[in-house]
Amino acid sequence: MIWTCPRCRRQFRSATKYHSCVHIELADHFSGKDSQVRDLFDNLLGSVQAFGPVQVYALRTRIVLQGEVQFATLTPRKHWLEGTLWLRWKAEHPLISCIEMHVFRDYVRIFRLTSPGDVDPEFIALLHEAYMLVVLAPHT
Repeated sequence: MIWTCPRCRRQFRSATKYHSCVHIELADHFSGKDSQVRDLFDNLLGSVQAFGPVQVYALRTRIVLQGEVQFATLTPRKHWLEGTLWLRWKAEHPLISCIEMHVFRDYVRIFRLTSPGDVDPEFIALLHEAYMLVVLAPHT
C-alpha cells in the first residue's frame, strides 16, 4: 500500500520510511552551476516525462524523480549532473560509474551526465525500466 506523508505529500511504500519534508526551490539546485547542467536536467526530465506521470521534488541534498514512488535522484554539480537509479539487475552502461547492491536485491546505479549526447536510447531504456519497476511493483 502506498503511504502519502500528510506534511510534504510525497508517496512511499511504507509509513515508516525516514525522509525530510524540507523542500527548496528547484532553481536553487542550479545556482552557481554551469548553465549546461540545467539543460542536462531539462533534457533528462523531458525524456522521463514521456514514460507517464513524474513528480519532481527538490530536496535539500538532491532532486527526486518519482512515479508512484522514487525511481531516480539527481544532484547538480558545478559542471555535470550526477544521479542514481534503481533496477533489479546489474545493468551496465558507459555513464554508470558504480553499482551498489542494497536491500531486497535492488541495485543502485550511480551515473554522471556531462553533455546532452550522454542521454542515448540505451540510457533512456534503463530509466524507463526503473520507472516501470515502481509503477508495476506490488504495493504491499
